[in-house]
Amino acid sequence: AEVPPVKKENNGSCLSQVFSVIGAIIVIAIIFNIFSSDFGTSSTNEGRSSSLEVTESHSCSLGYGARAVCGTVVNNSSRNISYAQVEINLYDRSGNLVDSTMDNINNLEANGTWKFQAPIIEDNVATYKVKNVTGY
Repeated sequence: AEVPPVKKENNGSCLSQVFSVIGAIIVIAIIFNIFSSDFGTSSTNEGRSSSLEVTESHSCSLGYGARAVCGTVVNNSSRNISYAQVEINLYDRSGNLVDSTMDNINNLEANGTWKFQAPIIEDNVATYKVKNVTGY
């Protein structure tokens, strides 16, 4: 009797697609960040812009062992924000900067709130600091 050939499952392609999407999001975020001054973005450090404010943040679990920094951004203005982004630095137990993360959203309504989830990829992250929130 002949043994049928073994089918190989291609589990790597799904993972590479996920990393491709994450990479594209990061590139788009960098481009928006570079050109944000051209769109009237008014931002300052430490989680606050002229109209956006991070009102709370905490570490959270996204399931399947994934971690994130979760929190709430409030649009304190009476105008819609087309694009908003929160940027977070990640530190190890010694206080060394080991990575950064971010989340973004489109169409944050006037006086609206946004529940963000910025993924943490590094294993050795012990603390975080919200560095910037921008929007235009």
